[in-house]
Amino acid sequence: MSTRLTPTRAHRSVATNTLEPGNLIGKYRLLAALGHGGMADVHLAVAHGPAGFNKLLVVKELRPALAQDPDFLDMFLDEARLAARLSHPNVVQTYEASGSDGRFVIAMEYLDGQPFNRIVAQFAKQQGLPLPVGLRVVCEALNGLHYAHELRDYDGRALEVVHRDVTPHNLFVTYDGQVKLVDFGIAKVVGSSAETRIGMLKGKVGYMAPEQARAEEVDRRTDVYGMGVILWELLARRRMWQGTPDVVILSRLAANEIPSLTSVRDDIPAELQRICNRATAANLQARYATAEELRRDLAGYLRGISEPSDLRSVTTQIAEEFAEERERMRGLIQLQLMDATRLPALLEYSYSSRSGSLDPRNESPRAPLLTPSHSLSGTPSAVSTSLREAQTLHDTETVVFQQPRAKKLSGSRLIVGGAALGALLALAFGVSRAGPPTATPDEKVLSARSRPPAAAAAAAPAPSLAGSPACSGALKPRLEISGDIERDATLTCDNDYLLKFTTFVKPGVTLTIQPGTRLLGDNATRGVLVVQAGARLVARGTAEAPIVFTSQLPKGQARAGDWGGVLLLGHAPINLRDERGGVLRGRVEGIAAGLEYGGSRVDDDSGVLSYVRIEYSGTEVAPSNEINGLTLAGVGSRTVLDHIQVRHTADDCFEFFGGTVNARYLVCQHPGDDGFDWDLGYAGKLQFLLLKEDPEQDNDSNGFEGDNDPNGSANTPVSNPVIYNATLCGRGRAHTREHYGALLRRGTRGSIVNTIFSGFGAGLDLRDQRTEVDVRSSLFWGNQDHDLAYPERGGSSLGSQDDDQGFDEARFLLEPMRQNAANRRPLPGCAHQFKGLFGPELALTQRAATPPNDGFFDPRAAYIGAFRDRGDNWAQAAWLSWD
Repeated sequence: MSTRLTPTRAHRSVATNTLEPGNLIGKYRLLAALGHGGMADVHLAVAHGPAGFNKLLVVKELRPALAQDPDFLDMFLDEARLAARLSHPNVVQTYEASGSDGRFVIAMEYLDGQPFNRIVAQFAKQQGLPLPVGLRVVCEALNGLHYAHELRDYDGRALEVVHRDVTPHNLFVTYDGQVKLVDFGIAKVVGSSAETRIGMLKGKVGYMAPEQARAEEVDRRTDVYGMGVILWELLARRRMWQGTPDVVILSRLAANEIPSLTSVRDDIPAELQRICNRATAANLQARYATAEELRRDLAGYLRGISEPSDLRSVTTQIAEEFAEERERMRGLIQLQLMDATRLPALLEYSYSSRSGSLDPRNESPRAPLLTPSHSLSGTPSAVSTSLREAQTLHDTETVVFQQPRAKKLSGSRLIVGGAALGALLALAFGVSRAGPPTATPDEKVLSARSRPPAAAAAAAPAPSLAGSPACSGALKPRLEISGDIERDATLTCDNDYLLKFTTFVKPGVTLTIQPGTRLLGDNATRGVLVVQAGARLVARGTAEAPIVFTSQLPKGQARAGDWGGVLLLGHAPINLRDERGGVLRGRVEGIAAGLEYGGSRVDDDSGVLSYVRIEYSGTEVAPSNEINGLTLAGVGSRTVLDHIQVRHTADDCFEFFGGTVNARYLVCQHPGDDGFDWDLGYAGKLQFLLLKEDPEQDNDSNGFEGDNDPNGSANTPVSNPVIYNATLCGRGRAHTREHYGALLRRGTRGSIVNTIFSGFGAGLDLRDQRTEVDVRSSLFWGNQDHDLAYPERGGSSLGSQDDDQGFDEARFLLEPMRQNAANRRPLPGCAHQFKGLFGPELALTQRAATPPNDGFFDPRAAYIGAFRDRGDNWAQAAWLSWD
């Protein structure tokens, strides 16, 4: 069974998990998903009371699977304890923390507004946010921050709270002019059960203080520095570290190198320069001692100017800037609260990107509808997100440095092990810093994430290190990747990368992976890499240095299903339609929201995968619903796919959901289900395909499995792949389940030419009246029950399942014009369990067709099978693995 990809309007995977009307946690009914972090999910919810009383709020729930882990539970409860003590007009209000049936939640106020970074970005499109108003926002936030810093326990003991994540993303401005400080998810508090040790660093790199970058002890002045960076950026009208890679930022911070404000602008009032310089002083003793001191100086400056600084004076303008999404949000909330029993149906509708009205046929992927009032543990900001698209929200700038072998994770935040930050940076990224490393490479675990894109172009890709000693070493630093990659990034072969949870490459972003790089799927969190529609993955390995996605478990322990897989999504056509014939987008079911695909761009470009190996994938996301090794959904023809091996996967090796992508040299070894599967209007070209099934398995699996769509409709575009030169090696032994070289059904079309089918129960089964496939110049060689096909309605125990209205596949295949042939002898190379010489002794050219000379197919391959002869041994090249 393949991972199900369903039409958007009929999609229910989110509703099934979190949005059903009966989904209650105590007194809270969950209405809609706002975001998903590494350790918690955030929902819009309603608390029901007597006499029809309903209160809209936000509920943050620790994922039930993590509630069993004491470390995760401790961190979540620490956040809850601190949040419950915070009660101030400038801090998001927490109502309560509670647990029911093993589910733990924090209930917070719902805020109608926007995070400060979005407001600044929106006003930057015009004349910019008036500076006095921006300064007023900072003053209000400093009020809340100082309150948190002064917080005491019930016995009067100072809690010494340090927020450690003071950024414009975590300053929230409501439409009625309130400013709220949000997200104390990584706050440092005295007495915390998950207390951060010296040597551990938490925070967003772009707003991190120098002492944080050195992983030293932090105090309230660390938060003052974060506010100082916000002030710096308001004055400069740009990011402080614009276009600078994270590792360079860390290195410069560790050396106390702070960008000069006057080098960016020379027209800033002297008093504001003085305040900003003091707030961002690298020397702790020169910095403001408290947030209140910084607030007083800013307030004094505001009193001395004539421009209005009242935040309420611009709230009307702020509301107007976001009026469309605000109205959408209100409309959906009203619909949800009218009748909770109708919620799943309501969530299946989306707003038309043109009119903003409810329309079951259209959706606007970029139109934000709901705004969470706070950040997750691991959320960069209260990013606006639609009910239907609820993107996974992560703090893409948060880095956590921990001691070696540390167990605790901070939500979806990244973990970096190794005691010496400078040595670790030098080892992992080539950054020069004095001091020898204090831990061996295998003890270092470096987690890095890309930051949101700066206003200017992203940093240039790192130079290739393939072939260098750092890349060939057995022990490398390990970088953890999770959450959203929101700016161009490059993964280099001198590190290993651990994929935790679901990692999204966001639209407009290119993730480049250098030759020889290894990415490890995390077994505990079932890591998945998703390249969203509009994003690009450039994984261009070489024959000598392939790019490898594999299990994190050591050799000998790795098994199919250890981790998720790779999903490449695009905007190319698919054939999903609603009941009125309207075009629908598809959605990957069972992982997370934000996995929509499909569109009208035939030549869409999702990147390059070349000399890539994907191993031990196929996590089950629902019963009988696993992720494929490589899922290609709505992927367009400008995407380049060649020399890709998928091996030991719990589901299909390659699955094509619509799209027009072409591919060559695809190798599938030991799939849990089908080798090559297509659906939803796939119309690409494939050449040089090899399948080697596991003889120890006995399941319903096929070499090729093709459909037009799940309903067998005549929807266009019709699935119509063109395939030349394939060698498909079945299990080669007796079986009790369906096992075809090709199962083609539900209205698919296509051409299969120059193909060898060997070792299956039967070569071919065609089903359904609309199915029209041209199979020619092919050999059916040593299949177990019948070389060509089961006789109609008889013979084998499987014959009764071969119901296709009397169509005789054997007769069809042996029509003279088709030039097919059958042979009872097995193909020798297919019999070997692991590595075989798959080519025949001599080239099978007698019945072969010449591939088209169309710029894609290699017309020289006028032979049957993926290999010319025994001397054509491309399947034994170094980039493949067969053990």
